[in-house]
Amino acid sequence: MMALEQGEQIHARMIKTGLVSDDVVGSSMVNMYNKCGSIERASKAFLEMSIRTMILWTSMINGFAQHGWSKQALNLFEDMKLVGVRPNQVTFVGILSACGNAGMTNEAFNYFKIMQKEYKIKPVMDHYARLVDMLVRLGRLEEAFNLIKKMDYEASEFIWSNLIAGCLSQGNLELGCHAAEKLLSLKPKDVETYGLLLNTYASAGRFEEVSKVKNIMKEEKVEKLKDWSWIS
Repeated sequence: MMALEQGEQIHARMIKTGLVSDDVVGSSMVNMYNKCGSIERASKAFLEMSIRTMILWTSMINGFAQHGWSKQALNLFEDMKLVGVRPNQVTFVGILSACGNAGMTNEAFNYFKIMQKEYKIKPVMDHYARLVDMLVRLGRLEEAFNLIKKMDYEASEFIWSNLIAGCLSQGNLELGCHAAEKLLSLKPKDVETYGLLLNTYASAGRFEEVSKVKNIMKEEKVEKLKDWSWIS
């Protein structure tokens, strides 16, 4: 609350001094309101800008997406195109997030194609991560896995962890263990990731792998998980 109040004071001074028309400053204010959870104030700050560049449009689109305002994010993207502002990689991260939050699978993959064909933007890890997250939350685990296999590069720790968590929650231990092997090969440093691996192998009754994970944790000097002391 204190940060929001301070931000509002700074915003008021910007309006008085005319700095609100500065693109970088304006984008900073939009981001500040987004981080404070005040999407309405962020939207108001966006509308006050006389000149809206790609950075500003992208900030607002991602703000809407992060707060679950999927319809507003997608509508704003259409407005952005109408005024001739060209999106970038980060813009499409917000668009895919918005689609994912709303479970709009067809729309997400359509935007994914538009990004590549119309705007010649090569997908990066964040784009795939949003699509995988969407598919996992919808229970479409095999589709998520097939998408991962189509990537031009090795999936990140976050993507594999997301798939594994989905497999655990839905009881697909075969796919979960396969994903766990991929994740383990990355030798992650996050203790929570190792907890996920231990959970997967233990749930599948694969206790040799449990021991293997624990040995790797010792080798990598990963902090021990207190909640996993029951695993022998």
